[in-house]
Amino acid sequence: MTIEQHASTNCFLCGTENKKGLKLKWFTDDFNQTVYSDMVISDEYCGYFGVVHGGIVAAIMDETAGRTTLLANPDGLQEGFVTKKLEVEFIKPTPTNTPLRAIGRIEAIKGRHFSINVELILLDGTETARSKAIIVVSPQQLDLLIR
Repeated sequence: MTIEQHASTNCFLCGTENKKGLKLKWFTDDFNQTVYSDMVISDEYCGYFGVVHGGIVAAIMDETAGRTTLLANPDGLQEGFVTKKLEVEFIKPTPTNTPLRAIGRIEAIKGRHFSINVELILLDGTETARSKAIIVVSPQQLDLLIR
C-alpha cells in the first residue's frame, strides 16, 4: 500500500504555502519498504544552467532520509526527527526540467538512530546522486515506532 505523507505549510521542500518552495510530496510504499518523492526541478533552482544546484539535491536527500524513518510506523508523528549526519555523493549532474525520483530505505536502526540510504534517479533508473544519513528521532516519535 502507498500512503501520501503529511506536508507542512512553510517547509521549503514540502510546504503547501511556501511561495518559493518546491512543494514536493513524499509517499510511503509499504510493499517495497521505501519512501519516495517524484519531482521535476525547474531552472529556478539550478547551479549551472540545466543542472540542479547541489544544495538543492542535498536538501532533497536530507528530507527524504528524515521521512524514511516513518517506514517504521507510517501512522506515527510527521515530525520529530533531526539529521545528525548527511553524506552526499554526486554521481552525475542532476538535470533540471526532468522527471526525478528520490527513494529512501532504512539500512539499520540502533535506538533512536536510523541509518538511511537515499538515491536520486532519473526515470530510466540512472542514478544522479546517493546519500547516507544518520537520522535521530525524538523520544516521542520513538515511543510510537516501538509500539
